[in-house]
Amino acid sequence: MIKKLLTILLCIALGLGVLSGCRLFVLNEEKDLAESVAVIASRTLPIKIKKDNGGFEDSMFTSEERVVSKLELYNVFRQYGQDYQSQYGMSAQEAYDKLLDQLIERELLINEAQRLIAANLIKFRQSELNQIWKNVYDQIDDELYEFETEIAKEYDQEIYIRGQGEDLEPDWPVLEYAYAPDEDEDSDYEIKDNIIMDEEPWQPEGSRGPIFDYSIIEHGAEKAKQAYFKTDEYRLAALKTEALRRFLQGIRERINPDILSPANAAKFEADLKKIDQYKNTPPHEFAKLYTQLQDFWFIRYLYYENAYNAMLFNKLQEYAEKDVAVTEEEVKAYYNKKLAEQKASFDADISNYISALKDGNDLILYHPQDVKWFYVKHILIPFSDEQKAKIDEYKKLGVSEEAVKAFRDKLAGQITSYAHEFGYNVGEPKHISVIENEIYGKMKHLEGKSSSAERKFEQLIFKYNTDPGIFNNVKGYGMQYATEKGESGYQLEFEEASFKLFEKGVLGAIEKAVTDYGVHYIMLSSIVKPETKQLGEYTSVFQDGLHDTTYQKALEKELLDKKKADAFTNYQNQILKQLNREWKPYITIYKDRYKRLVKLAKG
Repeated sequence: MIKKLLTILLCIALGLGVLSGCRLFVLNEEKDLAESVAVIASRTLPIKIKKDNGGFEDSMFTSEERVVSKLELYNVFRQYGQDYQSQYGMSAQEAYDKLLDQLIERELLINEAQRLIAANLIKFRQSELNQIWKNVYDQIDDELYEFETEIAKEYDQEIYIRGQGEDLEPDWPVLEYAYAPDEDEDSDYEIKDNIIMDEEPWQPEGSRGPIFDYSIIEHGAEKAKQAYFKTDEYRLAALKTEALRRFLQGIRERINPDILSPANAAKFEADLKKIDQYKNTPPHEFAKLYTQLQDFWFIRYLYYENAYNAMLFNKLQEYAEKDVAVTEEEVKAYYNKKLAEQKASFDADISNYISALKDGNDLILYHPQDVKWFYVKHILIPFSDEQKAKIDEYKKLGVSEEAVKAFRDKLAGQITSYAHEFGYNVGEPKHISVIENEIYGKMKHLEGKSSSAERKFEQLIFKYNTDPGIFNNVKGYGMQYATEKGESGYQLEFEEASFKLFEKGVLGAIEKAVTDYGVHYIMLSSIVKPETKQLGEYTSVFQDGLHDTTYQKALEKELLDKKKADAFTNYQNQILKQLNREWKPYITIYKDRYKRLVKLAKG
């Protein structure tokens, strides 16, 4: 049985409406493809609005008319039609009909989410709306950058690398607690227009868009202005402005007003008139359009609307899961069931246990045998790209492995790397010897003090490490000790150092290794012993109650996630039955309009 809410996937996968799909047809059929294949009429429904005091007041909600176009149907058939035919034995007609049903259900769910928002039962956080706009501008910036590199090539100028600014992500992750308690802080914020104001509305500033020095342009002396207009800073900003011109011109050419509704066509025309006001302005004036893109109808139509609808589904999921909880008795029963299943599986075949250790995704409660399994964490101080290239070139000379190792060790002594604060590189690069002295100085006296060593090493990881796999990795990297080397899947030098740590058996001890990646400072994090884990025990030696937690709390979270998933599935099934029944008289399907698409699919 095909799951009902593939519609959520469809909502995200549809793409950019009129900008996709048409080119696949030999004939120019934009107008034909914009034709509706299903229309859900607008309705006015009675609702009860939840008030701040917990009471309700009667009101009305009017839904928008919602339309599924032939182009949308064609696009989702291209994505899923073949799978429906091959996996479920559907004909092309049946696949098209099924996909249209799901597109209609998607629209009904959007209506339902909008109704819940109007009833004050669902609220957006400003941070969520901000994230949508950040993602929209990410898409726009990617398209602008393509134009920027194109323009730079046309004028035989160096292609710049986008710089840093307040809107860019940090260089490295920051500490995230694996089992942090859920906190509902929404009540601490002002509610404005049914939006939880946990952040200020986002504006596209910082590194985004053309950056001009308007203090000189608008307030500087004429001589200073003329000098500024000749600088590389102005040239770069002007290049980005020209990219913006081409981007907007491309949208003007790609959207055909004839395929829009009269209301949307009027909005598009108003957008174009506003842009035309900047037609003959200098770059620093035209660039002001960048921060105004949020106000244009066509940006919402092409970029924002799809992302917003996807967020609506997330809010609908939150609504369905909001009352789900687990009891202590349920957690104990879940623990007993999981423990029994693991005992039966691992005792029947020890390879099942080893596979579970290697997989690392399941919480293991039962360790039947000593299989010499252990975990390490490390800090990688990397070779530079230039140093890596030197090592690669040296290997090509056909020298011995010992010579390569000696050459690599020599280069390792020349490494420099940054410290990180809040995920960003800070200060000047530090020599490897300075970093090494700090690591050994802070860790040496903690050997054998597992919890303290774990906590201190975690801090050093976020200060110096560059391996993305070890950030926020509670247990670390797991491996099985063996007398035969090279079987762990890790680089040999890393494996050898890790095996030394296991042989020593002291938690918190450090070993150094040099590989093709750089210098590794490896700490023995834990050794797995045969035992049955109890609910009150911690999931690793790092027992600060947040980054690590008890098995009871971990299982509670696991069970809660399962119950939430079930609750959402049940909600979807129930609400779709209800919506299909209630809205059936208001849905018009034009089956004849996609007959030619079915014929095309048949070849």
